[in-house]
Amino acid sequence: MSKKFGFDLLVDQATDAVARRMSFMTAAFQDDPRSHLGDSPIERLLYLALFAHTLFEEPEWFWKLERASVETLEEVKARIGFRERLILQRQVEINTIGRVDFLVHAYGDWAREPEGGLEGWRRLIIECDGHNFHTQSKEQVARDRSRDRNAAMMGLEVFRFTGSELWRDPWGCAGQIIAWANRGV
Repeated sequence: MSKKFGFDLLVDQATDAVARRMSFMTAAFQDDPRSHLGDSPIERLLYLALFAHTLFEEPEWFWKLERASVETLEEVKARIGFRERLILQRQVEINTIGRVDFLVHAYGDWAREPEGGLEGWRRLIIECDGHNFHTQSKEQVARDRSRDRNAAMMGLEVFRFTGSELWRDPWGCAGQIIAWANRGV
């Protein structure tokens, strides 16, 4: 086996550093119920997948990861402007809907693009429906559908991920959220 130098060596070194950091973050947060990343293991998994996805696939995006009140959120939006266009809130209480796992705010300046679109902030509710909290009884399904309709009436879109989806492909689930943010409608 030949020794690597230059760019090839840098790729290996960076890959090792990223693997060490992600291993540390995963170990630190996967079983900690007090973690600020989410209430359940699947919420923490999705959070870390979103963090890694934006870090490696969308490096120009800055994620503002905080529990922000509406007033604080508006201040954050005014401060960050157009450059940093994603804000992720965890465990947000929304009138007529209740508490949601995540609320993503994405800023789009798609009006400048040839295919058009609307400039401004859009919001996406993300729900992580694990088996422990979503038994899929008729009552739970009815509650979830009612919440989704209330969200739609407020102009919010909803993505629901099952625990199985998240465990099977956390990177792919995060990618769907990033694709929503990039869509620009």
